[in-house]
Amino acid sequence: MQHSFRPGRALSAIALSAVVVLTAAPIAFAHAGIENSSPANGAQLKSAPKAVVLTFAESIKLDGSSSRLIDQTGAPVPATVKAKGHKVTFTPKSALPAGRYAAAWHLISVDGDPVEGAISFTVKVPNPKGSPQVVTSKPAIATTVDGDLPGSRTITFVSKAKAGDIEWTSAKLPEAINWEAEGNGKKVTSTGVLPWAGIWKYTATLTDAQSNVIVVTGTVALK
Repeated sequence: MQHSFRPGRALSAIALSAVVVLTAAPIAFAHAGIENSSPANGAQLKSAPKAVVLTFAESIKLDGSSSRLIDQTGAPVPATVKAKGHKVTFTPKSALPAGRYAAAWHLISVDGDPVEGAISFTVKVPNPKGSPQVVTSKPAIATTVDGDLPGSRTITFVSKAKAGDIEWTSAKLPEAINWEAEGNGKKVTSTGVLPWAGIWKYTATLTDAQSNVIVVTGTVALK
């Protein structure tokens, strides 16, 4: 399932406080307009896709040449990137080998606004987790990640929140990968692909049943 920002959460933040709005607003901006992707964000594929196709809610065009397909080392993959109507298509120049990948985009909306973000997925690779890790969140909320290796990972927050969004960035990927989170009033979990080792920064915007919002930040180290 494609993970995307839900505008209603930003409205809840506006109602609560200007501080929360200022913190959460970049999430809406970074992921404005994307409806779905093929492969889906966080997919673990058994065969390589011939192309990565993103579909947006409105017509868009490329913003320069900075949209790119990236392999598990953080290096660009030779590919063509084209925008037509509501779609952006990344077409590798040769079949993608087994590995982990991200597709990052820099676009311009019909209103002339910049739109950027990223999705990630794996191709024909196992998903070893390594060792679970406890990470430090600010404000102090008990937070764990189910492994310390790259791949499909799950982050868990001890929180009364019922929903949320997690943004992930790294030195190799300043465009944010967005994960959707779900909670049961006791904990919130979110799953997606972190494609390479190193330090990943997260910003989690969590919302409870009363529409109270908390923004949580921290870092996860993968080896």
